[in-house]
Amino acid sequence: MFLPLLLLPILASHVPLLTSVSSPLSLASHEVYSDESQDDSELPLLLLVNKSKETELHEDWSPEDMVAIDSEFMAPGSRGELRADAAAALENLLKAGEREGHEIRVRSAFRSFAKQGRIFHNKTRRYGFPRASRVSAEAGHSQHQLGTTVDIVLPRYRNRITQRIAKSPEWKWLSSTAHEFGFALSYPRSQEELTGYMYEPWHYRYLGIAAATEMWERDMPMETYLRACREGDRDLRCGDELADDCAGNQSVAQESPRRLLDGEF
Repeated sequence: MFLPLLLLPILASHVPLLTSVSSPLSLASHEVYSDESQDDSELPLLLLVNKSKETELHEDWSPEDMVAIDSEFMAPGSRGELRADAAAALENLLKAGEREGHEIRVRSAFRSFAKQGRIFHNKTRRYGFPRASRVSAEAGHSQHQLGTTVDIVLPRYRNRITQRIAKSPEWKWLSSTAHEFGFALSYPRSQEELTGYMYEPWHYRYLGIAAATEMWERDMPMETYLRACREGDRDLRCGDELADDCAGNQSVAQESPRRLLDGEF
């Protein structure tokens, strides 16, 4: 999908160029997938996706192991899909919330490159590019394309996307518990300069229990954590134990979409 030229500018990168990283997580060329023998099944959940051109996901790429989220966990009138492990973890999380008396639902989950492009185009027409880019990702730069990200809503707020959920008992429970099921908040309060996006208390991404828990325990924004993981920070579990799994793999979704159709990321 090609967007109008006015939508193409990308905000300044917050991360070093992938080809210049000299850490254990050094990545292959953004333009060509250089290692044809790479086993895609070993690619990690900790893929960095932000506003940088170097982390752009290919328009033809989507995960293969997608499953539908059970309708009982979706907001009325909504349907969604996630990768199988993320969907199972999500349903366990929301069931745990129900046992504590918290009704939490999902408004949106996986989005294709094309769908994200339409959403961003509509927001640009409505708000103009500067504001749209604070509240929505351009195509290829949305965590939703990974198939591990959800937008959370609450019936008490009529299942609308709103920052007001952060004042609710449901969200307070969620924010202190989500990591136990592998989920983490992507765009926290007061981190717009870092992430490029406004505070989104509804936007949760599945990273796996180990990574989400480490991020929560260290009180690190996801952007900071995933950058550090990519750079092989040995003070972090992801930079130590996961470095070998990540090495050479993290940019595959951005580089070789055709080979990813049968792979992990």
